[in-house]
Amino acid sequence: MVFGDDLTLVYANGNVQAILGYDPAEVVGRSLAEFVHPTISKRAVAGVQARAAGERRAGTTSVRLRCADGISMACDISAARVHDGERTLVAVYGRSASIATLSR
Repeated sequence: MVFGDDLTLVYANGNVQAILGYDPAEVVGRSLAEFVHPTISKRAVAGVQARAAGERRAGTTSVRLRCADGISMACDISAARVHDGERTLVAVYGRSASIATLSR
């Protein structure tokens, strides 16, 4: 997933469907906060905002993300500030934490 500096989703690939159950086209334009479990939403969004502003280096954290079916899934995500030549964006890469545990 790639977010603009206002943390609105500007791009999602097919993995958003494989992991979270959303069609990539239906999530573009939505806010990052809509995908993060409400109990950690403020902390998670603040961390990604800090990366977008260049105040924090790229890094990985574990969060609970809301799936299309309404359940929450533990995911490990990495966020990094990127540029497309015109804009500053935030690239967020994620995988199910259960997959990460199984692959170790």
